[in-house]
Amino acid sequence: MKRVLILGAAGRDFHNFNVLFRDNSDYHVVAFTAAQIPDIAGRRYPPELAGVLYPEGIPILEENDLENLVAEHEIDAVVFSYSDISHQNLMHLPRVPWQQTPISGFWEPGGHNSSLWCP
Repeated sequence: MKRVLILGAAGRDFHNFNVLFRDNSDYHVVAFTAAQIPDIAGRRYPPELAGVLYPEGIPILEENDLENLVAEHEIDAVVFSYSDISHQNLMHLPRVPWQQTPISGFWEPGGHNSSLWCP
């Protein structure tokens, strides 16, 4: 099971979680990170929305120290899920946390695997 950290909280990140990771036992989402929305860090994505694999919900942690978060929580993959970000900040993210702590992946879910299908 891959341990995942989702960058972002309270937008596309929750959608990506619900579409890609909720009820998917191949992954364990350790936390969401908070950087864009004030006063959301310290809260939890509720268990009622997170599903049976997350009976305590999912914590929302401060994103300001990614390298330590990755190491402390033994993260295997980081999923970029911001709804908006500057090009400069985006290009900086993949290099920061895993310079000292290798991970197996940094990825951004695209529309092909995170869109809702409507018949």
